[in-house]
Amino acid sequence: MKTMGTLKVVLKGTIGGAELSPTNMDSQDLIVLLQSVNAVLGLGKEGARVAFETGSLKIIFLALATAIASAEALLAGVQATGNIDSIEHGKASALESLQRLADKKSYSIDFFAGSEDNAILAINSSTLYLQKESAAISTQFRLYGYIVDAGGKESANIHLNTKEHGLLVIAIDKRELEKIEGNILYKQFCIIADGKQNSSTFEIEKSSLKFVSMEPWGVKDPLIYLQEILAKPKDGWADVEDPENWLREFRGYED
Repeated sequence: MKTMGTLKVVLKGTIGGAELSPTNMDSQDLIVLLQSVNAVLGLGKEGARVAFETGSLKIIFLALATAIASAEALLAGVQATGNIDSIEHGKASALESLQRLADKKSYSIDFFAGSEDNAILAINSSTLYLQKESAAISTQFRLYGYIVDAGGKESANIHLNTKEHGLLVIAIDKRELEKIEGNILYKQFCIIADGKQNSSTFEIEKSSLKFVSMEPWGVKDPLIYLQEILAKPKDGWADVEDPENWLREFRGYED
């Protein structure tokens, strides 16, 4: 049997002079709250079970204990640092949505692990849990996975199912797609693609991916590829008899 856990969220505020409660809270605000907490829990479309405590706006989220523990650690980390800069983009966006709700309606939104003595994280008009604008940097990716679809009526693309990034849709010129020989569906490939990633979180901007080339998975193992890249600068050391020893002396190390 799966072990379950709970996370309590308490909202405080007023609407028209009355204390905030499940009966007078705006439905759209409630949707934002539920979706945001589910995102922090990392549950996706499945969502957590919720229950309202009588007489106040206290919402109990029931989910797998592992998801609850992970969320509690994340929330405690945010409370400690006072910002959301170092957490995963989707969860940072969820907390930012709660911050904007707190600012807009003058709510306080508190997260509790157990008793209501000490909040793991408090969000209110005095906090500033907003994401910094991060630059998108251009780079080239080596993406490993199974091709599950290819083609397209208007614009061609390849659907690559990866372990690291989930399903990626990679744009490809129709003429390039026509050049690919044989059946590529449901086979493992490494696709080299140009794209962009967030300079702070290093997340791939999935909509930016454009096909460059592809090769069967295993032709060039990622570790071998990395070693080749690291080996490229070695030509510049051709005149140095012992590069490692030269670096040690240059840095002032003694044997």
